[in-house]
Amino acid sequence: EANPATDLDVVAAPPKATRHHPHVAFAELPELLGKIESTTLNTLTRCAIRFPQIGADFNQMLDGVRQRCVLTGNHVTLKTISGNLDGLVEGIAPGGELLLRTSAGLKHIVHADEIRLA
Repeated sequence: EANPATDLDVVAAPPKATRHHPHVAFAELPELLGKIESTTLNTLTRCAIRFPQIGADFNQMLDGVRQRCVLTGNHVTLKTISGNLDGLVEGIAPGGELLLRTSAGLKHIVHADEIRLA
C-alpha cells in the first residue's frame, strides 16, 4: 500500500470502500424506520400537549426576570462573536432577547459572551 508521507511521488491514496453499519440489514429498514417514526410522533405529540403550558410558564417567568433585571436602564458593553456592542439596555423582549439601544438602532440580542456595565 502507498504511504503519501514517505512516497512523495504518490499524489493521493486510493479511495476506501464505504461500508454500511454491519448490524442493519436492508430487510430490517422498514421495521427500523417504523420505530423511528413512532418515537418521533410520540415526542411531537407530547410537545404539542405541553406547549401551551410552557408558553404560559415562559411569559410568567419573563415577567419576573423583567422586574429583577439589573441591566435595564444601564449602559453596557456586550462582547459577542461578531465584536463588541455598546448601548443602553431597554429591557427584555417577549421572546426573551435582551433589547439593546445602540447608535445603529434597537437590537435584539440572543447571545453574548460577556456583558459589562459601562
